[in-house]
Amino acid sequence: MPGPGAHLGYCLGTSLGLMHLSDHRFSPAHALIYALNGFFGPDIGSFCEWLAMTSGAGEKAAAVVMRLVHDPLGYAILMGAPLGFAYSRVTWRLVREAPLNFRQCSLLVVAGGISHFFLDNLFEEEGRTPMMRWVISTGWWETDAPVDVAAVLVVGALSCALLGGFAWMYRSSFTGTLLPPHFNTNPTPPTRHAALFLLAVLSLYCLWCIQRTYWSVPRIPAVGEEADLGVLVFLGLFFFLPHSLCIAAMHPRTKPLPSGTVFPDDVL
Repeated sequence: MPGPGAHLGYCLGTSLGLMHLSDHRFSPAHALIYALNGFFGPDIGSFCEWLAMTSGAGEKAAAVVMRLVHDPLGYAILMGAPLGFAYSRVTWRLVREAPLNFRQCSLLVVAGGISHFFLDNLFEEEGRTPMMRWVISTGWWETDAPVDVAAVLVVGALSCALLGGFAWMYRSSFTGTLLPPHFNTNPTPPTRHAALFLLAVLSLYCLWCIQRTYWSVPRIPAVGEEADLGVLVFLGLFFFLPHSLCIAAMHPRTKPLPSGTVFPDDVL
């Protein structure tokens, strides 16, 4: 199972990438809060359970804490707000230039807790955790998957939509021209449009897999032998979601002052 080195290495390594790409709007303070919760966060329950066992007191209470906190949703609900408030108070005292507020710290607490389970699900119990067993169960392992024209057409169309739609939205990057006019006048950045587009198409892809895997009687392979439904859900919850929360917790981008701005010193 992953230990301190694995959890800290994963979170701090990710943080270095975010710091570099964001021009340090994701700061070292962000990285430390994210890494602390990615390493020790959900294991608070395990620590309480171990402490109760060694002291011989409160074992049942510690077991309850373990069940509630050592869970992605339970950790987010129970610990997100309290730890977010505590970390924000600490950063206001220690980080003078750009302290983190309650919202930023809460997002990092939740992101770290989810990242903790990203490694736990992959590398605990010889990879046979309930989550990984479900991921594998969305594939087709009984016999060789039969050739299905409907699956080829639907999966092919959705895959082409992903590639073609992405290329169209960023076509200016390939042609060297300006962004499309509606992007220039819309305050929403193109990246957000692209993210919503990808989410919509991948949701249709997952819906297709659900229909074939769970609603069809008898069951029909959704994408040949592949477990695409489980893989997409797993990556969405445990990889893309925590990194999106980290991005949402970044300091806002500083905007240049408009030309002609007059400061008090300029008036004197």
